[in-house]
Amino acid sequence: MTQTWIKKILLEGVQANEQRELLAQSLFYYCCGRDTTPVVAFGADYPLYIYADIGDYGHSSLPAEAEMICRRLEKHGFTLLSAEDYPSRNAVLSRWKAPDQREFSLLYICEDAYAAYDRVYRDGCCHILPKCIANIRYEMMPVSRFHDETLDQAIKRVEWVMGHCHSSKYRQVRSVPYHGDFSSSTEVALYHRMYWYVE
Repeated sequence: MTQTWIKKILLEGVQANEQRELLAQSLFYYCCGRDTTPVVAFGADYPLYIYADIGDYGHSSLPAEAEMICRRLEKHGFTLLSAEDYPSRNAVLSRWKAPDQREFSLLYICEDAYAAYDRVYRDGCCHILPKCIANIRYEMMPVSRFHDETLDQAIKRVEWVMGHCHSSKYRQVRSVPYHGDFSSSTEVALYHRMYWYVE
């Protein structure tokens, strides 16, 4: 049923409470490249991972990028159960089994981060907040329209931030090993929102 909901979100937009609840429990990773860090760190703790990257400014192959992520996840003990390509949406939707045998979904969208977020998380005139936003590739943030127009708002309310966070609303709770290609760091910080903070 989860895969069906995700397909409908991708093709038709958010239309049902089950879809809203699924997105509210998701992790959104923009400027993701081929990095598997969030999935390796959390496994099926998130029922849905949404990866978004324009892919070398549109010159890379979506199937090749998705295939590379698949190979990297398999090296960490994850099992690919199914994969569907949606060329009209520049997306690949896959279903996975984590090492602990629980299942989850990964939606890879080859698109500008802002456009992908707006298309997937918009519900009418409002946005549904993911549970976690990953912004590990900090060097991409200044040139990302997503960071300027959307992340600054979402980061005030989203529960978790993975990567870089300079808001006093959050505290770092731990670090996890980094498995991507674009950072000199070997670890990625995880921040949790302090709900007792009052604006």
